[in-house]
Amino acid sequence: MSALSLILSRATVAAAFLILGSGAVWAQGQAEEIRVSLGKSLVIDYPEDVSRISTSNPEIVDYVPVSTREILLHAKGLGTATVVIWAKSGQRNFYNMTVDMNLEPVRKLLRETFANEEVSVTSSREAITLTGRVSSQAVADKMVALMTPFAKTVVNNMRVTAAPVEKQILLRVKFAELNRNAAFQFGVNLVSTGALNTIGATGTGQFTSARPREIGGESSSFTITDALNIFAFRPDINLAAFVK
Repeated sequence: MSALSLILSRATVAAAFLILGSGAVWAQGQAEEIRVSLGKSLVIDYPEDVSRISTSNPEIVDYVPVSTREILLHAKGLGTATVVIWAKSGQRNFYNMTVDMNLEPVRKLLRETFANEEVSVTSSREAITLTGRVSSQAVADKMVALMTPFAKTVVNNMRVTAAPVEKQILLRVKFAELNRNAAFQFGVNLVSTGALNTIGATGTGQFTSARPREIGGESSSFTITDALNIFAFRPDINLAAFVK
């Protein structure tokens, strides 16, 4: 074999490897990511006639061939599944299907029930996650309770907005008990033992006044029979005061 023939032979083999390699990559293709809500269906319009279809989990995603180039996919369960479609030419395509909960009714219910709250709803398999800010912890608890019938697990990622601090005034109040009867029981009596050369007694009448009982020269005496609060006597003017 000549050198030229050897070079051409090697070039042919290399070209064949390149063609086969590129064909394998083209046949494998890149998987297409598709998300669909539980209970929904979608149609794939394939560019060529289909020879075979396969699904990795028919309980999550099932298929029905509508025509040679149309495939109807049904989202039957929560989770992920891979659908593979083969064309008659040998080409095959992969579709990674993710089936989520249908959150539109849930979002609508939250908007109607809590119109002033900013909360978003997402799902992952059989769990619902609530994210956002709410006005109070009571509102957050009510939202979680409202979502419980729709999922096995409700994840609460909501934050309570801090209430604005209000100015406060500190007052100190003291209570005093007022006895109205005590005001009428307060009394004052005056007793003269010789002031202005007059012996006698006068008062407000709340209690019995002491009266002089002995007078002799420049002195006299009197008897006190009641307990008093204040007693005062001025000997220079011979005048006594009783307060009770």
